[in-house]
Amino acid sequence: MPTIKLSGIHGILLDMDGVIYRGDRLLDGVAAFLDGLSLPYLFITNNSSRTPEQVAQKLTGMGIRANPDHILTSSIATAQFLRHEAPEGTPVYAIGEIGLNAALQNAGFVLTSEAPHYVVVGLDYEFDNAKLSTASRLIQQGAAFIATNMDRVLATEDGEHPGTGSIVQQVIDASGHHPLVMGKPERRIFEMAAARLGLSLENLLMVGDNLDTDILGAKQAGMPNVLVMTGVTSAEMLAIAPIGADYVIPALPQLAELLGS
Repeated sequence: MPTIKLSGIHGILLDMDGVIYRGDRLLDGVAAFLDGLSLPYLFITNNSSRTPEQVAQKLTGMGIRANPDHILTSSIATAQFLRHEAPEGTPVYAIGEIGLNAALQNAGFVLTSEAPHYVVVGLDYEFDNAKLSTASRLIQQGAAFIATNMDRVLATEDGEHPGTGSIVQQVIDASGHHPLVMGKPERRIFEMAAARLGLSLENLLMVGDNLDTDILGAKQAGMPNVLVMTGVTSAEMLAIAPIGADYVIPALPQLAELLGS
């Protein structure tokens, strides 16, 4: 197996769903790999449903040492981006779970359906026609349309479930407008991750399970990348994919060999 030159890699970005765990099941060998990892790393996920505190609690419960500062979600990236664009107190209509709502409120936004400046759409387990109608109407009235990510499916331990992208597509169809997307594969979330680690993009290794988000995003950002086969990408999908990863490994623990450690 080829070895990535450690002189060029100073940190690692790790996707979560399909890389660290699947649903509520920690993938084999992950905890031991992270314990032995000498490079700084950051968890980066498009899943907008949980707060960093909730994600850290989940990881801790699985035996992985983590704190909220180690976690960058698409909700946090969205709130951080909007905070640079709009002042505190700006009204926002949000479709999402606590992860998105808390991120926006903590950034100083007011969640409301009354004349919002933004409509922000994330993963929402209770998404319904009423929310779809409200979002569509507000966007057509001039609210800016923001999506946390466009992941079509979400990998869980019992298979794939509809992801944020499935919800966003309904809003696109209903409103006739396309969103500004925050999460992977968009460059801005990788830049936020690099800034948090104090590193440049070319010195970060992206490890993920999704060719369309993790790998495509890393390539567009000029980052070396590794695809793991424990998530949404099957061997059949990889064989016909229009893009390929720099390296492909069965699971995260094999990264130790790839890094030569």
